[in-house]
Amino acid sequence: MIPLQVPPLTGLSVLVTRPAQQATELCARINALGGDALLLPVLEIVPRVATPLEQAHELLVFISVNAVKHGLHVLQSQFELATLAGFTPRIAAVGAATAALLVEHGYRADITPLTQASSEGLLEHESLQTPPATVLIVRGQGGRELLRDTLTARGCTVTVAEVYERLPTSPAAEQLNTVLALLRATELDIITVTSIDILQALDALLSPTDQALAHRVSLLAGSARIAAQAKQLGWQGECVVSSSPEDKALLGSLVRWRTRARN
Repeated sequence: MIPLQVPPLTGLSVLVTRPAQQATELCARINALGGDALLLPVLEIVPRVATPLEQAHELLVFISVNAVKHGLHVLQSQFELATLAGFTPRIAAVGAATAALLVEHGYRADITPLTQASSEGLLEHESLQTPPATVLIVRGQGGRELLRDTLTARGCTVTVAEVYERLPTSPAAEQLNTVLALLRATELDIITVTSIDILQALDALLSPTDQALAHRVSLLAGSARIAAQAKQLGWQGECVVSSSPEDKALLGSLVRWRTRARN
């Protein structure tokens, strides 16, 4: 008899905290692997109007899927301006999902990280060791300054277009109560956190008592930087660090962690 194949995440209760617009596929894939994904979005992504740009830039850097989603008008405008100036801009994307969304809209990412999907990974690319003279970074409001500072230090004139912002959200009472009941019964196995903003928003959403309980739960962090911040905030549960906050990397880390725990 052929042994029954048990899905790798069977019986695993996973709290997904990323914005609802980005969480649908991750939740579906967790469930397809036998897990029980609970969605509790603690932030929402809101578009904002970026200051119109009159100059074409030689390199356009998109730091996230949301940067592409809410920055398409900037992208189109830059290509129009560049055409008038007689050149074609190059495009950099911080991760595979960001690059894939660009392709969906008819654009190709010329530069992507060779290792980790992060600003650090992108900056390692050989094309950015001696970058072009003018760079436009398309991001959310208040994003990290690592890309801008590093590219400026490498001789670029860097402009930033902030095309969205992250705002705390109030989950539905039923949704929140379901999560709190599992948390208080110690039946929540792991919490996924894909940005420091989400980490801080989750803490702000919980009462001090529930926050202390959450900090004992295992954490799936989208980067080592998020994991380090969680430790600073008092997280005591086991920390599983993904190579990137993208769905594929998160799922791979989750499956490997679950498999090791079973063995």
